[in-house]
Amino acid sequence: MEKIQGRHTPLRRSLWIVGIYLLVGWLWITFSDYLVQQWFPDPETLSRVQTYKGAFFVLVTALVLFLSLIRQFVSDRTLLSLNVRQQEEIRELNQFRESVIERANVWINVLDPEGRVVLWNKAAEDISGYPREEVMDSDAIWQWLYPEEENRVRIRERANEILRDEGEVVGYETWITTRNGRERQLSWNSRSLRNDAGEITGSIAIGQDITDIREAENTLRWRERQLSTIMDNLPGMAYRCRYDEFWTMLSVSNGCLELTGYEPHELVNNSLVSYAKLIDEACNETILRTVESAIGNAEPFSIEYPITRKDGRKIWVWERGRGVEGEGELVLEGIILDISDRKELEEELSELATRDSLTGVLNRREMTRILEEEIARAKRYDRELALLWIDFDHFKAINDDHGHAAGDPC
Repeated sequence: MEKIQGRHTPLRRSLWIVGIYLLVGWLWITFSDYLVQQWFPDPETLSRVQTYKGAFFVLVTALVLFLSLIRQFVSDRTLLSLNVRQQEEIRELNQFRESVIERANVWINVLDPEGRVVLWNKAAEDISGYPREEVMDSDAIWQWLYPEEENRVRIRERANEILRDEGEVVGYETWITTRNGRERQLSWNSRSLRNDAGEITGSIAIGQDITDIREAENTLRWRERQLSTIMDNLPGMAYRCRYDEFWTMLSVSNGCLELTGYEPHELVNNSLVSYAKLIDEACNETILRTVESAIGNAEPFSIEYPITRKDGRKIWVWERGRGVEGEGELVLEGIILDISDRKELEEELSELATRDSLTGVLNRREMTRILEEEIARAKRYDRELALLWIDFDHFKAINDDHGHAAGDPC
């Protein structure tokens, strides 16, 4: 490749042209003189022909020289115009590059092979607090950003590996100390730079300040742990489910096992059974209407209904939830509590309020209420009403003679 390029250098090209010109001129003079002498033996005629021959040679030489100069001038003009355009494109490219680098919202710096800063953009200034006037053409920034020696040596060695072309860095996270003493966490991408000859001329590093991102992630993880702890200790089952005919559970708390007898993973996505299968079929229509009405009014819903546990035992539950938009679909979020004890207590209280605790027959208040309803119904439909009255004779004597303790078993 070097020999081919050398053959076309201006000096060699000029020497070739001169050599060819001398050879052609010598051949022309030698052979033309010989032919003219053979064709025109008369001295006077020979003299005139020699004059014409010389004039012709000068004319041809001038024409060739003229064409060569014209071709060279056109070529030079084309090259000059191309060079001007290239210079303009390079200038625009440099302006664009500098504009992009300066306006980038990420830290960009370039180091020379000795680790000295040769480029330091505005984001690097803003994040580190060090202006470019203080860091350019210096490697002091390493000590400023990483004051702890062991950490600085480790990171500097990583940068030297890039300068030795021993790989590149992607997502390498470090903590830096800014000029005001604050610590910031950055994620780095870095690689070596090469010239046209393939030689390493330095390295470029792009850093993103991820301090706020990491703090937000830590806060989110803490809140998730806190929420998980709260949900796992709730008396019942917190849930998130699809608004479909199966009430497909997307997530449930660990209280699912105690409430339904099923492990959470057995209910999620209807893996083993759908929640709709646990609900008493007679209640499905009522539940659906209640939920539809609440969603239509953008209100939470509350409803009580029985379910059948995995062990076959029926319990009563109270559910409170509301519809929310999640991942492009309407879902339900809420909590379900076991209210079986409360239901039993309500039934006991209802029994005590309407029946005699000793005999189990209706008490006076409930009997009066029922009689009033039946009398009103008989009047409304114009029909007769019958009442059976049973009296136990001499029962009072037993209580009087032997006491109520003996009379109750009777």
